[in-house]
Order: sequence, then C-alpha cells, then structure tokens
Amino acid sequence: MDSLKAALLTNTFSVEAAKRRVGLVQRILETLFYTEANTGDSLDVRYQAVLAREATAEDQAAVASWGTEWIQAFSPETMHTNITALHEWLGSLPRLTVYVPTLFGADEESVIGSWCRHELSPNHLIDFEVDAMTMGGCAFIAGGKLYDYSFSTRLRKVPDVIREVLDSYGTK
Repeated sequence: MDSLKAALLTNTFSVEAAKRRVGLVQRILETLFYTEANTGDSLDVRYQAVLAREATAEDQAAVASWGTEWIQAFSPETMHTNITALHEWLGSLPRLTVYVPTLFGADEESVIGSWCRHELSPNHLIDFEVDAMTMGGCAFIAGGKLYDYSFSTRLRKVPDVIREVLDSYGTK
C-alpha cells in the first residue's frame, strides 16, 4: 500500500482531490474484484475501462500515471480494510487551509501544492476554502496562525494609499 500512497502524493495536492481519488481507487477495486470480466480481458483493459467510465479527465490522467502495481496490495478480502486505512492515512497528513476567491483548476492547485510540498513538508495536503471576500490574493492558516494576503485586507489596512492609486488612473 506504500506504493499507492507514494503515487497518490505525486500528483494529488488538495484534500478534495485526494478523497475523490481514493473513492475512485475503491470503485476500481470493486469492479476488478466483484464484477464478471469478459474472458480474455487483461487487468489493464479492465482498469482502463473503469477509469474511462468513473473518472473525470483530470482524475483519469492522475490515476493512470500511477500504473497498476498498487493493485497488488489489495485483495477481495483486504480491500475494505485497506481503503479504510487509506482514508485514515489521508486524515493524518498535515494540511494547509488556503482561502481563495474562487475555485482553482488543476494547474493552479499543482503550483500551490508543489510549493507547499517544497517549503512545508513532502506530504502536505491543501484544504481550499472559497471566500469571495479575499478579492484577489489569498489567506492561509499555518501552525494555527492566519496569514492574510488578500486584497480586501490590504484595502482595510491602507485605504487611503490604495484609493490614491486607483484615483490616479482616472486623472491620466
């Protein structure tokens, strides 16, 4: 199961994506272990069919890059226990809550996630919280402390300076 954990952390940066992908792993395993296969279909063919049917394009690409070696850590008898352990492991990973003005796409998550993994720890997950009041920039909680780099906070702290800059655009 360590190979699956390592694979998951290679391209999964947010709590939401991690939970979604573990759910996808469970659906893949349920299909492989508990449904009738067409005779002659290889494990890889069945695996790809489940991915195509069950996953978004983003999750298909992420999970497909993991290969199929991780499946060997599961059996019909251990699958549910191992999936539960995987969820518990996810819950134990350090998290960084980031407040953003809108949902980010995979590219933005990857940039922020890579930075967190490099600067904080190699297994941090990000819990993105949408807060329209950030109005640009972001805020995050690390070590129990709020760091607010949002435009709205800056506007409240130095409204005259920002107002002067904005007014200067109207006079040019």
